[in-house]
Amino acid sequence: MIGTRTSSSYTPHVDVDPADRPLILVAPRWEEAKPYLSETLSPNEEIASVFVDAILAAGGLPLQMSITEDIEVIRHYVDIADGIAIPGGPDVNPKRWGDDRPYDPTLCCEIRDSFEFKLVGEVLRAKKPLFTTCRGTQLLNVATGGTLCMDVPSLGARGPHAVAPYPRAQRPRASRRGRAGLVAGARAWRAQAYPDQLRTPLLHRSSG
Repeated sequence: MIGTRTSSSYTPHVDVDPADRPLILVAPRWEEAKPYLSETLSPNEEIASVFVDAILAAGGLPLQMSITEDIEVIRHYVDIADGIAIPGGPDVNPKRWGDDRPYDPTLCCEIRDSFEFKLVGEVLRAKKPLFTTCRGTQLLNVATGGTLCMDVPSLGARGPHAVAPYPRAQRPRASRRGRAGLVAGARAWRAQAYPDQLRTPLLHRSSG
């Protein structure tokens, strides 16, 4: 997070005192190890800059979590946070909602699944604000008993995965100044994208 450059396309809330910025913990993306010359680089945990920029511009203080399956560490993350954000990424493994049909494993990320399902459970337990986009929203749907369509083109979807042509995500609008107001305003934050997988109604719950 040190040295992050905020995009000029975002206008920060200048009336927010740094000490009043709510702490927004962000679940990182996972990038597999890659060969470089004669070596193999270590896997990376990272956040998209646009995600960080948006939180800063909205008056929050973004901080990257570390991927872990240690429930005590995850619980502590949630306890110290004012809000949690889960970004997009690979598909959720269909086995998570009980679908055992063959599915390309390269489209999934078990490392993120293992971490983020536990994270969502702890966020819901603590009743903390949760902001999700794309994969994050799909994972939230599954974590709360929903399922996903594994083949969006079969529903008549057109074209490849792409960012939806909707306006930029709305910033949280606090009804009062300070940390509490910004966290409360985060409940109205929205963003949309065309996913590879698609949520099915929560009424269609898996048996697990």
